Order: sequence, then structure tokens, then C-alpha cells
Amino acid sequence: MTTQQKQKRAGKYGHNISRTRHGTFLITKTIKGKRNKYGTFKTQEDALFVRSLLEANDWDMDAFDSENPIYENDSKFYIIKHNENGKLKIYGIFDSLEEAKANISNDTNDKILKKKKPKAKKPHEEKSNASKYGKYIYKNRVGKFMVQKNLDGVQNIFGFFDAPDIARFVRDILIENDWNVDYFSSHNIFEFNDEFYVFKVVRGYPKLMDVFSNLGDAELANFDDKDILERREKHIYKKNNVFVVNKHLDGANFHAKFDNLDDAVALRDILNDVEWDMDYLEGLNNIIELNNHFWVFFMNDSLMLYVLESFDSLDDALKNRDSLIEEFEHEIVKKPKHDKNIYKRRNGFSVVKRIDGVLTTFGTFDTREEAIEARDELMANNWNRDEKEETLNPEELNEIIFCLTPWQKIVFDAINELNSNTFRFEDLKQFEKNFKRFTAPSKVDSKVLQNLDQLIDLGLLVRTDENTYQKLWNY
Repeated sequence: MTTQQKQKRAGKYGHNISRTRHGTFLITKTIKGKRNKYGTFKTQEDALFVRSLLEANDWDMDAFDSENPIYENDSKFYIIKHNENGKLKIYGIFDSLEEAKANISNDTNDKILKKKKPKAKKPHEEKSNASKYGKYIYKNRVGKFMVQKNLDGVQNIFGFFDAPDIARFVRDILIENDWNVDYFSSHNIFEFNDEFYVFKVVRGYPKLMDVFSNLGDAELANFDDKDILERREKHIYKKNNVFVVNKHLDGANFHAKFDNLDDAVALRDILNDVEWDMDYLEGLNNIIELNNHFWVFFMNDSLMLYVLESFDSLDDALKNRDSLIEEFEHEIVKKPKHDKNIYKRRNGFSVVKRIDGVLTTFGTFDTREEAIEARDELMANNWNRDEKEETLNPEELNEIIFCLTPWQKIVFDAINELNSNTFRFEDLKQFEKNFKRFTAPSKVDSKVLQNLDQLIDLGLLVRTDENTYQKLWNY
């Protein structure tokens, strides 16, 4: 991936950072199809610093310690804590650690920890902590009103509706029945505003199918999947018993095919939420969660998304992802003879060959012609990479380093301290204590391996065999 492509994906203000209409900088990240907000900050520099802390802690808000909320950046000391809405906020920036500590124990801490006097309870739709549409009611980007509630630490969506009063009506029924969606299966007709509303449980939450002026017509109504598809599902059509998600985007057509309607709708809803931004899909690293299953997918340059296989857990999807994509690419990519060992990737063209049973990537290039030239040189040397590897010049190296994520930089710095140009994964064990500062001990190995692969994709390393790597810089 070129530096220009990386900057485009990162956005104008840096990845996961956007500017609000008030001129402040908002940190957001989509995790498992849900867009999370982490805080709003006065300057871009403050937002970049807080984002780096979040990335170093795998976006875990609980990692911000309320007892020790001081963080150092460029010889400045920041007090960062959760505000009353649970988002991160900078409560002060100080020149010395002592000054920051003094402010924690004085006014700043009082402002943070001071509890407001509880107000008298009102009906749920009017509570002060509700949105302007009522408690648990939110309006999404496409103008739908959704019922959403946190259950056991997980945000659950209970339906999308055209008007806020219908959303509140559904919410009230759910509250009365302890948020049991199955109640709408056994009681699908409800009287509301002198009319009769017919609901059906679709994709795990209630969907309003139609409204009737009398009970008799409502009782006679019968809705099957075909009715749901034709009447309610925009950007989805059915062809040859396959459900296709389809939308025209800037001169290209996005396509994704599913065997069932529920998964097609789940993908469509996620894409609606991110305004059909294809960079979002690229950032998922070929795994997407749909209806509590984790799908390994492949998307080509023509915006054709192929769903390869689903798994019950993210770990299983991660274990099988690379082999599924490799097998799929071999099946669908009909390469001309002169393109042998050349494979199209998201970030360019890779030279790949299986040596001693190990599928080895010899480099990724911006153009097919560059990859073919590198492949021909390797073939002339009988795929012997003991020949001198071309190293990055200082300007190229600095451009890549500038775009590294915090974790990529941590692994890069550890490799840079090794004396040899070649190393094995075990050589990085000496830095394990430092790695554990930024993630759980049980996740260190997988995190380091993941970032080694990313450094290969960025052109900083090559893998010379299954467990040996070579630096491509002199530093």
C-alpha cells in the first residue's frame, strides 16, 4: 500500500478521528459492526494522543485508571478520565508531574468525582439520561428510530422504526416483558392509536409489517419472507433462491450473495450505518460478524464480496482465514502464464511461492510489472534470497514509520534493537515485558505475530522461511 493510499484511508485528521461541526475532534471506532464514540477533544493533537492510548490498550475504556489518571506526552502531563457520560475527557494539561498530582487532589478531582444530586424518577421516556426521542430510542444515519439497550455489557438493538412514537411503543412492551423479544412471536397484533399494528420477529428483533384500521383485517394478515423482502428490504433482491446485497457506488456496483435473507439484511444494515464506505470493509481484515457468526470474506477490486465460510467464534475465523482466502484466490484468479507466482492483494501485487511446504511471500509491489520483474530475478537465482535484498532508503523508511500504528511501532522498535538483520520470532521474547504493558499476557504472542505480518505487508520485512524474518532497512 502506498503512503498516499494509507493517508486516504486514515482520513484528513487521522484514522478514527473526525472533526465535528463545532470544530472539535471526535474519536470513533467501529467494532463488530457497531460505531463507538470515545470522546471529543479541543485540538487534533489531543485527539491523536488519546487515540494512541486507546490503540495501545486494544480500545478498552476500562484500561483508563480513575485512581491514576495521569499520562505523559511530549514532556506534558495529561489528566484523562471518564466524564459523566462515560466518554474520555482531558481535565487538564500540566508542565510537571507534581502540578498534575496537585490538581487531581484539588479542584479537578472534585469536578470529576462530584456526584450530582439524583433527580426524581420520571416515566422512562422522559428521564434526563434519555435521548431527545426517549430512553433507549436513537435515530440512526438513515433516519430510522432504533430501540437499543445495554444488556450484560453488550449493546443490543431491538428494532428499527419509521417514527419515534412507534419505537417508544415497542420499547414499552419490551420493558414490560423484561426485554424478551419472543413476546412478539406469541403476541403479534397490538392496538395503538386506535389502529392495529402487526409485528413479526425478523433477524432477532420485532419488525412492523403493516397497520390496519380494524382487528379482523389484522388477524387475516399473513407475511412470509417474500413479503418482507419485497416490501421492506432496500438494496436487496432475490435471484435463483440467493439473496443479493446490491448498491451502485461511484461508477461501480457492490455485490454480495447470501443463502438466507437474515445475513443479507445484517450486512446491508452495517453498510447503511457506515454510509457504504468500502474502506470500512477493508479495515475488517476479511472477517465480519453477522447475526452472531463470524464470516471470512474476500472482496475484489470490482466490489464483489464473496462470503467464504462462517464460524461460531472469532478465534476459529482467525485460524482459518488465511487458508480460506488462499484457496479461494487460487480457484477464482485465472492468471496468464506470465503471471505465475503473482497474486493480487488489497495493497498491491505479491510474489508468492511454496518452498519446502511453506507458502512464502517474497514481497508486495505497487504494480503488476514491478512484481513480475522481481519474480523473474528470483527465478533466475533459483528462488535463492541469500542474494542481497534491496533495502529501503531513509526517506522511504521514514514515510512508512510515520504511518505505523502504535503496536506496529512497538514491534518495529523491538526488531530494530536486534543486532542481526535476520531474526526468529523467539528472538523477540526478550521484549515480552514491554509488550505486556500494552496487552494481556495471554495475547502477547498473537499480537506480535499479527504485527509482524503487517510489517511484511508494509515492506519493512520479508519472511525467509516459516519462522525467520529479514529486515529491509539499515538503521
